[in-house]
Amino acid sequence: MTIRFLCFTILFFGSFLKSFGHFENDKNNALQSEQNIYSSIDSLSPPKGTLIVLSPDLTISKVASGSPFQQGGTLSYALTITNGGNGPTTGTITVQDIIPTGLTAIFATGANWTCTIGATVSCTRNTAIAAGASSTITLQTNIASNAPAIITNTATVATAGESNSSNNGGTSIITVTQLSPDLTLSKVAQGTGFQQGGTVIYELTVTNGGNGPTTGTITVQDIIPTGLTATSASGANWTCTVGSTVTCTRSTAIAAGTTSTITLQANIASNAPASITNSANVATPGESNSGNNGAASVISVSQVFPDLTITKVASGGPFQQGGTVSYALTVTNGGNGPTTGTITVQDIIPTGLTVTSASGANWTCTVGSTVTCTRSTAIAAGTTSTITLQANIASNAPASITNSANVATPGESNAGNNGASSVISVSQVSPDLTITKVAS
Repeated sequence: MTIRFLCFTILFFGSFLKSFGHFENDKNNALQSEQNIYSSIDSLSPPKGTLIVLSPDLTISKVASGSPFQQGGTLSYALTITNGGNGPTTGTITVQDIIPTGLTAIFATGANWTCTIGATVSCTRNTAIAAGASSTITLQTNIASNAPAIITNTATVATAGESNSSNNGGTSIITVTQLSPDLTLSKVAQGTGFQQGGTVIYELTVTNGGNGPTTGTITVQDIIPTGLTATSASGANWTCTVGSTVTCTRSTAIAAGTTSTITLQANIASNAPASITNSANVATPGESNSGNNGAASVISVSQVFPDLTITKVASGGPFQQGGTVSYALTVTNGGNGPTTGTITVQDIIPTGLTVTSASGANWTCTVGSTVTCTRSTAIAAGTTSTITLQANIASNAPASITNSANVATPGESNAGNNGASSVISVSQVSPDLTITKVAS
């Protein structure tokens, strides 16, 4: 019994010790895991007694909007200020943007920002920007009409107590479409049937085929060719001088895709050639293509010539020796143009006649064995002019008198029809004597 109890006791105590040993191991493992967790937490925390400093770290980004950008247009920038630090701003925040060549600032605005506009845009803000927060300023600008193709615009931000002041700048680079005019000229003669001594009207149309308006003085020149004499030139917003060269200038811009017209009036010379070429050109500063600035107009001119004929008609019959006769010499221009030089009528007076006078409107006459009348005043196509010639019939004039005259002027189309004759019958006057004898 005693031995059996002792064995049982030994076995029980041995099992207890074994179980207690496992318990101790589990306890020790748990304690070690807890110590590891606290060690990790401690490694993430500052050492005991360390002061954490909160400070802002401002950055700025600058983004352009409104593309495509072109000369004479507008541009909007969004300036976004971000606080990437671990603390809020505590003082005044200042943003500065030095406006580059080619831009002009119009306005700048943003919530809690106060901005001044000029060559440098300056915006300030006293309201704090919290860590991780941002604030935006909108800057509006005009793009100059002569702005360069590339515009680089840089802005900076600053505030007191930043943890990093080396990241305070932001830049935007834009490409600007260059706008330029491209002027062309057309010249059109109005109407048809141009003839010597007539007139012609030209329409000179200036067209801007470029992508931008003109920005300087526009000049149109027309060198007047032989055969034409300019009498007037005019057009809306044009100032013209007329002479051997017609010059018209304009300072008012011609927008892209629009036109402007000049009307030029000219006389066609009476001796103008059969074909007249009239050229003109246009120019303005800054054109994209100056090789297309000329224009020409060719007109056909009908050659205009006078064609004079003369008729001679006697009046006052019956005609008799010792009487008188009156002749009407009518000069007719049957050509397609007026006379341009002196007109001469000659009448060689035949035997049996003596001229006493010769006259007519615009005629100057000399009387003698040959009557000569001249006239410098033109006789228009299709019109006539008359000379009246008065003559005495000789007492011994023949029974038939033929009187011929001719007319001439320079430039006639036909000189073979310039003569005329008049034949009159003259009654012969003879005595018939009788005698009477009376006795007383």
